[in-house]
Amino acid sequence: MDNSIVTVGPLSSIKVRICALKGEFGSNNNGRWSTTEFKDNIFQQREDKATLLKGETVITLKKGVGRISNIAITDNSKRTRSRRYRLGAIVHSPASSQEHVAEAVSNPFMVKESRGHYSLLNYTN
Repeated sequence: MDNSIVTVGPLSSIKVRICALKGEFGSNNNGRWSTTEFKDNIFQQREDKATLLKGETVITLKKGVGRISNIAITDNSKRTRSRRYRLGAIVHSPASSQEHVAEAVSNPFMVKESRGHYSLLNYTN
């Protein structure tokens, strides 16, 4: 796996979707998973709740770099088995290239309840 940043060409400006993942995802497999395993660990919206992630969830890379600037998690992490979430990034609109772009996963973090307001990310390990 090559972790270099692609600064030119079609892969340098692809769209990436940010998603909420289960906190325990990726902790047992040394950073290796299939796209199917990644997708199976994305939190799905509950019927009685708003979307788990609010804000700018699709970003476009510029010279291989993307910035997450406006995103909020609308539910605390108590309902998760590990009591933590991870943020993930997956290619939203594949480039015409035949290169595979691996998904990205953050470190696990807790989201504490903020009654009456969207929960803000609170990075406590």
